Amino acid sequence: MKKTLSFKTMSIRRKLALLSTAIILPFISITILFIFNLNRLAASYDLIVKNITNANEYNTVFKEKMDAVMYQMVARSLSKEEVEEELSMENPDKLIENAGEDFSRMRELTGSGEAKGRIDSILKLLNTLKRRAEEINSTVKISGHYDENMMRLDTDIRIITELIQERISEYIYYESSGMEKTRLEIDRQRYFISNFAIATLVAITILTIYLSVLISGSITAPIDELCRVTEEVKNGNFEARA
Repeated sequence: MKKTLSFKTMSIRRKLALLSTAIILPFISITILFIFNLNRLAASYDLIVKNITNANEYNTVFKEKMDAVMYQMVARSLSKEEVEEELSMENPDKLIENAGEDFSRMRELTGSGEAKGRIDSILKLLNTLKRRAEEINSTVKISGHYDENMMRLDTDIRIITELIQERISEYIYYESSGMEKTRLEIDRQRYFISNFAIATLVAITILTIYLSVLISGSITAPIDELCRVTEEVKNGNFEARA
């Protein structure tokens, strides 16, 4: 017949192991939960900070660099390659391509729909800017186009770079809003984990007391029974059994 294993029939070693497990396992679970959530939220927060930092760099220097290099091209009648070689200024195509790559990367990483919308607008403006820059580049070496290119510089290039700067500022605003949401989520998770830890600690304390009583009872009960039998034998009852 199969013997049923119950708490009373367990060995002292098993009971102590059960008590240790009841104490340690919940704390391990809480620790794993805390680390997982902390890493997830920290990664999200770091990503937003990285995107904002990158966007801020473009917000500060992109318009200035683009306007300056295009002005030098028109004023000195230099092609994109010549302005890079003779004046050591960055080729406008490279400026636009680098910006496009960076903002495309930021679009993939952001979780904000509003921020993605602003990046989509930035990418479209960059494509338009590239076409307008190429129009100037194609006529900059041809005589008679100076005034026309100066007008293009004012009505096309500078207006487009101004719009790009505005969209970058809007993107930073919406991405910063995402940062605030992440911060609030971190606070919420911290509050939840704190309450969960307190509740678990109370439950562990109650369970520990309960198991301690059972274990101590399982140890003292046989001793008490043995003392009773010994006392009966002492009184002449030789048939007494534990």
